[in-house]
Amino acid sequence: MIDFRYHVVSLVSVFIALAVGIVLGAGPLRGQIAEQLSQRVDQLVEEKNTLRSERDVAVAGVRNRDAFATQVMPQLVSGRLTDRTVVLVLLPGSDADAVDPLTATLQAAGARVIGRVEVKDNWTAPAKAEARAKLAQQWATVLSTPSQALTRTATATPTATPAPRASSGAVSVPGRADDAADVLQALLVRGVVTLNPLEAGQDDPVGRQVLDALGGAGMISVKGKLDGRAALAVVIAPPVQLPAAGQPTPTPSPVDLSGQWAALTLALDRGSTGTVALGPASAATSGGVLAALRTRPEDRRQVSTVDTGGSPMGDVTAVFALQEQVRGTGGAYGFGKDAAGPVPSPTADAGQ
Repeated sequence: MIDFRYHVVSLVSVFIALAVGIVLGAGPLRGQIAEQLSQRVDQLVEEKNTLRSERDVAVAGVRNRDAFATQVMPQLVSGRLTDRTVVLVLLPGSDADAVDPLTATLQAAGARVIGRVEVKDNWTAPAKAEARAKLAQQWATVLSTPSQALTRTATATPTATPAPRASSGAVSVPGRADDAADVLQALLVRGVVTLNPLEAGQDDPVGRQVLDALGGAGMISVKGKLDGRAALAVVIAPPVQLPAAGQPTPTPSPVDLSGQWAALTLALDRGSTGTVALGPASAATSGGVLAALRTRPEDRRQVSTVDTGGSPMGDVTAVFALQEQVRGTGGAYGFGKDAAGPVPSPTADAGQ
């Protein structure tokens, strides 16, 4: 058993150790300790100043890089998409401010941007599953009807809800709410893109009816005048929302929708001459649309992905990638995972 004498001895030992430490710190070791602390503080200040200088240089480099790309952009892209029609498809959460600079770059390349479609959260919201299933059931039974017949039907019965032929073929009537995704994809594809170069940019009443139906159900919104279909599409992907530094991952974790958006992008590609997915660097990380499209080699060859979206470099790269799509090839570009390089190799024939 530990007695009182043991406790007294232990306490005395502690106080002796403290006294020795105080004496040494205030005497022989005082100067050495102070000098070491002073040197460490000076080192930290120097490291801080070095990091700040490196950050300032990096920020200036990015700013000047963007200014350079903006200045030489017309010469870089001129004639590369002459007489090509392009539609912009914005996924939920994507950067709407990136649309105007991208549009200007596409126009400088000679393309005609026929409009943009913004996909809404209702496209995947669990609360809207029943509404999606109802919309799909209304349209799926006539997805294989020829466009001419649909036009006649729409003229004869304006109150009816006609639907066009999907580029991927007929789609059966869905039996579950989850099955509606294929039908909605087919509808959006029919409304905005075409494989037939003679139809690109032409008046398309059926396409307008498709977009009106999707818009009326709250699945999309159309910005500007979009009364025809495009041969090419640019899908603008959202960033991946990461928790702030030092903050735990929210519970429950956000639902990963990257696979569904990748499927929509692939559907647009199958129904068009070519499709490019453009997004910020985070979209090429886990949970991002670009990362999902880069998972399988066959998808990387089918849809071109660009992970420098929101910058002049990304806009120029998107033009090169669309030109690559017209030639029947694809690739992954930028600085993210699985990127083949910063930009596609530009062809000598700008108008190809």
